[in-house]
Order: sequence, then structure tokens, then C-alpha cells
Amino acid sequence: MSGIASVVSTASGLMWLAVLPPGPRLIDQVDQPMPRNSDPIIVVGVLASDTLIRQPVPMRSDPTYPLQLRQIIVHVENVLRGSQIPKTITVYYFGFAGGFDGPRPLGQWNVGCRRIFRLRRDSGALRTVCDGWDCTQPVGTGSHPSYKPDPQKPLDYAFVDLLCTRGEGAINEHTFGWGLDEVGDQVQGL
Repeated sequence: MSGIASVVSTASGLMWLAVLPPGPRLIDQVDQPMPRNSDPIIVVGVLASDTLIRQPVPMRSDPTYPLQLRQIIVHVENVLRGSQIPKTITVYYFGFAGGFDGPRPLGQWNVGCRRIFRLRRDSGALRTVCDGWDCTQPVGTGSHPSYKPDPQKPLDYAFVDLLCTRGEGAINEHTFGWGLDEVGDQVQGL
């Protein structure tokens, strides 16, 4: 009986692997520089899911290091830069599949968190402007449903507004405090 159960279990696992979506054909950008303020799409959104699409993927700059292609679903609350962005978007990124040593890696978040996502289009899909290391920012000040950036001011003003102004709904006091601390980076550009 246990032999049959393991065959069924293995067979169902293989069927599950066979139906995994292949994802778009993307190349990781782990070691690529990110010029400041060059992100074509910037949104504030709530992370609805984070799913493994493909693993392992060898890192372009070091093929011995494994990455994983992941897909997130984001419910967009505010569009800070870009146009024709739907209320729910699918975004791809490469995360580390092994150990790491350095700053916070991309993908170290919880479903339901609110973040600023910097995105670009690639191979017909939306993806984060970075891979590996985190280029998103948590927004612990709640939802800002009617917020729109002032087109006459630099985008840094919008970051300061969102990270320093209490919005609606639950507010994470720890993340709110972290946002106030981090806002110094945006203020320098004003």
C-alpha cells in the first residue's frame, strides 16, 4: 500500500510541476546599476501573493549561484509614475535561492504588506527594476486612496508625503518610524 501511495504522491507532484506557468523570458539584473529616478513605473501597492515560478536559475554574473524567478500579485493603490496601470498587476523578480551576505534581499516581505514598487516593462511583462537586493520601500503609514503626486514637484516629494503622513486603515508603528528615518534620503534630493 505504501508503494502505491508514493507513486500517487510522486505522480501528483510531477503533474503539479508540469502545470507551473513558465513565466516570461527574463534575464536577471542582480549586478546591474540602478540610476536614481530612472524608474519608468512607480506604484504603491499591497502585496497579494508571492509565488515561485522557476528555480534554480543561474545568476548571469555568477552561474554557480542559484536564483529563483518569482511572481507577485500587487493591488495598486497609487500610481506615482507611469500610465495605464491596472488596479491589480503581475510583477516578476529574481530572488536569491541560496544564502546571502549583504543588505536586505528582495522578497523578504509578507503578503498583505504595503510597499513602493519601482517597475519596468521587459519581454511583455512588468518586473522590478532590481533583482536580488531589495529596491522596494515599505509604507507603514496606511492607505492613501486619493493621493496623487504633484506633477510640478520632483517625485521625492511624493515619497516624503507617503512615508510621513498618516493614511487610512491599520498603521504599523515600527514601519512608520522606519519610514520617517529613511525619508532623509528623499529630503536630500529636494
